This record gives sequence, C-alpha cells and structure tokens, in this order.
Amino acid sequence: MNLIEELKRRKVLKTLGVYGAAALVISQLVATVFPYLFLPAWTITFIIIILIIGFPITFFLSWTYELKQETGSDNKIEETKEHTSKWNFTKKIFFPVTGFILMILGGAFWFIYPFLSISMGHDNKEYDASIAILYMENMSSEENSYFADGLTEELINRLSRIQNLKVRPRTDVAVYKNNKMLSINEIAKDLGVNYIVEGAVTVAKNKLRVNAKLFDIAQDNITWSDSYKRELTDLFEVQDDIASKIVAKLNEKLTITKVDIQATERTSTENLEAYNLVMQAFEYTENPIYSRKVKATKIEPLALKAIKLDSTYADAYVLASLALMYKWMGVPTKDDPELRKQELADYDQGIFYLTTAIQYDKGNYFAQALKIVMPFFRADDSNNLLMVRSMIIDANILMQKNPDFLFSKFIYGMIVMQQAWIEEGQNKSEKYQESLDILLEVYNKIKQNNFEFTHPSEAIIFTELLTDI
Repeated sequence: MNLIEELKRRKVLKTLGVYGAAALVISQLVATVFPYLFLPAWTITFIIIILIIGFPITFFLSWTYELKQETGSDNKIEETKEHTSKWNFTKKIFFPVTGFILMILGGAFWFIYPFLSISMGHDNKEYDASIAILYMENMSSEENSYFADGLTEELINRLSRIQNLKVRPRTDVAVYKNNKMLSINEIAKDLGVNYIVEGAVTVAKNKLRVNAKLFDIAQDNITWSDSYKRELTDLFEVQDDIASKIVAKLNEKLTITKVDIQATERTSTENLEAYNLVMQAFEYTENPIYSRKVKATKIEPLALKAIKLDSTYADAYVLASLALMYKWMGVPTKDDPELRKQELADYDQGIFYLTTAIQYDKGNYFAQALKIVMPFFRADDSNNLLMVRSMIIDANILMQKNPDFLFSKFIYGMIVMQQAWIEEGQNKSEKYQESLDILLEVYNKIKQNNFEFTHPSEAIIFTELLTDI
C-alpha cells in the first residue's frame, strides 16, 4: 500500500482538505473585517501564521487518531470506546476552552499594549563602522537647491541599507548644513563617526557639476573623491556612480554582503521629469501660506502625473495619498451621506496609494506613517477608542523601527492627545502632558536645526503645529 492510499484510508487528506478550506475562509474573513475593527496590521499576519502552523498539527492529529483506532486488536471495542470518549472530551471541552483562553490573552494583550512603556531611544545594535553624509553645498540658485538636497537624501537612503554600517540620520547632520565654522574632524567628533561624505552641486543651463569626497577620519585623509561634469539629465547616473564608489571604498575595510550591495543600487526613480514633479509637490506641502484645500488641488495632479511617468515611484504615491488627506481634513461629512461616501472612497484610494508605495520602497517611513493615520477617515463616535489604540500600537512600532524619523513621533504625540480627548479619568491630564512633551521635543529638534527641514515631512509637522497647536 503506497503512502497516498494510506493517507486516504486514514482520512488524512480529507481532514487536511476541510482544514485548508476553513483556514482560507478564516484568513479572508480577518483580512476583510480586522481593518474595520481598527485592529493592528500585525494581527492579520499573526492569524495567518497560526493557520499555517495548524497544518502539520492537523496532519499529526489526524494520522495519530486513525493509528490509535488500529492498535490493540484484543481489546479493540473497549479502546475504541475509550478513545471516542477522550476525543469527545477534547472536541467539546478542551478545544473550546483553549480557544477561549487564547482569545482572552490576545484581547488583553491588544488592550494593554498601547499603555506599555516602550523605549523610544536608539537601538543597541553593534555596527562595524559609522558614517555621516553632510548636506551637499548648493552652488546654484535657490530654486535649484533641491538637486543638492536630493543627492544628499539619496546617498543617506542608499547607504542606510547596509546592515553593519550606521548612517547618521538627517536630523543629526542638518545642523551642519549652513555651519561652515567647524572642520571635518570636529564634525566627526560631534557625531561620533568613522567616515564623512561631503560635496557640492552646481546646476546651470541644464548642466550639472558635482564634487564629492569621502573622508576616513581614523586615517585623517580623503580616501576617495571625484568630480562630474554632465548634462542635468545624467543626474541619476551621477548618483549611482557616487553611491557605488563610496560602497566599493567602504567594502575594502568592511564586510558588506552582496545583498546589501544590491540594495544600495536601488533608486527612487530614474525619470528626471517625475522627480521634478515630486519636488514641486513637496514645495506645496512645505509652504504654510497655502490652505489644506489648496495643497490638495495643487499636489494631486503633480503626483498623478509623476506616477504616469514612473509607476514605481514611491514618493509620488505618498503625495497622491497626502493630497486626499488634505482634501478631507476639517471637512464635516457626518451629516451628508454623499460627501461621506466620497470620503470613504478616497480613503480606500489613499490606502491603495500607500500600500503601493511601501511595496516599491519598504523603507519609506513617510508612507508607513501616513498609513497609520489614514483610519481617521473611517472614524465615528462608536469606534474612536478602538481606532486610537490601534494607531498607538502602530505608531510605537514605527518609532522602534526608526526613532530618528520625526514625523512618526509627531503622529504618536497627536494620537496620544486624541486618546486623552476621548477617554475620561485620572490619566487624562497625564496623557495630555505626554503628548505635549513629545510635540515639544519634535519642535525643539526642528528649531535646533535652524528650521532647516531635512525631509518634507518635517515641513508638514511645522505647518500643522502652527495651524493646530
């Protein structure tokens, strides 16, 4: 008798088929229902993992059950009765009780988790080396300054993908953007880094000139430098070359894996027109003169045009979603069914944009942060508390992943304030104080950098603080 026939005889395949069908239904159900209950995204993944683990367990129990039915030929009837009794006990009492206990534990964890104290500091991971990419000096007109900033951002993003290299965040290097008084060694000492990258960018009449240097602080010398004179349309080729040269030079002293090297080669976009459209859109987000409604009407067409030019451009999708958020912020829709219907449709579209952005750029913290606050679209008086607690969980997780991203701290502070507004009791004033402390910390960090925004999200923070706080 072969294995397939034995599995059929023991009804293992039938049992697995039933389990598989049930698992599929459950997974579809939780994926559909959980978002409307404002349960954290990880709960869906957790359920799916449990269902997958259940397959080998189901196989084992099904095989073992049939095996026990065969053993003990002399006392077959008695053993069968005994086994049936045990199985009825398991089915009617043990399984339901176990499921109930797991449900209580899961619910308690989800309820308590937002109130647990979670460290917001930097992780204690050991790195082989550290590096700071100083903001490239803009030698062009102010309107072309985003080319210099964009090159800096791109280098930070790419080098941050190297696992054993600590890259100082934008917020730490921004303070030196317009400070010409300190030497490279003094900056390296302040930041505690082994390497520093600096350079300058000039854009004039569609011509591009870039100078870049890599300093080895321990050796007190320039370990690599190069100059580029190209057409402006070659901007992304220059970015690729600078990043690859720096990685190659670092690889001489560090052990950089092939996977990390490949990760540093990924670009945000290779379409210069799409890049310019996104930069224009970000300029609207940074300008406090424009109302949210005006920002929405200005940003959305630019973002959608950029998406048409490059369907993998994560920042374009983020901006498209941001425009939809601006469109409905402060607009009362509760008593207008048609407006509410439009708002919910835009909510679904915004979630799609952010999910797509994260798909193309998993490290896009701006997209992850906006996705946390998107449930405000679906908020109503009956589920606000559930929504806020879920958002607190997600905001905590995001801060743990990147504690230097100010927008995630800003969002966390605003959500805690919302929680204090909804809840009653003695903790209300403490929650308000916690929220104000976090928002003040974010503001002071921006002020410390002389209001030099190291990421467009910081400009959004600043304008929102001026508007609402």
